[in-house]
Amino acid sequence: NIPEDLRDPFYIDQYEQEHIKPPVIKLLLSSELYCRVCSLILKGDQVATLQGHQSVIQALSRKGIYVMESDDTPVTDADLSQAPIKMSAHMAMVDALMMAYTVEMISIEKVVASVKRFSTFSASKELPYDLEDAMVFWIN
Repeated sequence: NIPEDLRDPFYIDQYEQEHIKPPVIKLLLSSELYCRVCSLILKGDQVATLQGHQSVIQALSRKGIYVMESDDTPVTDADLSQAPIKMSAHMAMVDALMMAYTVEMISIEKVVASVKRFSTFSASKELPYDLEDAMVFWIN
């Protein structure tokens, strides 16, 4: 159930430039969306009470997922609360949340068990060493 004002998050101005609608920006800056998503992904007592960007960043870091800008600087609560919106920080947060979902849903063990059902392979030579390698292993 997506609210009407969030269904199409962009608008085009008189100069044909695309912009994010103010209700979407307000939602991102408030951290409400990130808290909800993180709670759904990570589950458990520690994430049930997430409030604010910093608590989401901390919950992700406890799982070994760090919210980092493309230049490897950590994203802070101030970056995510900044107006005008600092889109690179929000993209890093979304990326970290997607990684958290991937880590929670997929494990190297699950991938190997799945591949074993359909093919044979040499565990000593082909066993994946991390999640990314496991995904490539599964695709191949």
